[in-house]
Amino acid sequence: LIDEKAEKVGDTINKVIAEMRKQKSEARKPLNTPVKKAVVTVEEPADLKIGEEVVKRTMAVESLEVKKGNEFKVEIEFEASD
Repeated sequence: LIDEKAEKVGDTINKVIAEMRKQKSEARKPLNTPVKKAVVTVEEPADLKIGEEVVKRTMAVESLEVKKGNEFKVEIEFEASD
């Protein structure tokens, strides 16, 4: 018994978290660094809305905006440094 919708939602959430981790790493930030704002573009925004709180808690995201688009994209913004 496979719930294809649940699988798709899980895949989307994992893809977003992996991309955020990659961007934090490339910015030489610890993985627990708070993210002020994240904008995620996905084909089916409803898939990510289901797991929005998981992404926010896992990646320390204050504000998460989900947009519809043909191309997957994640943009993150860190707090301004002192």
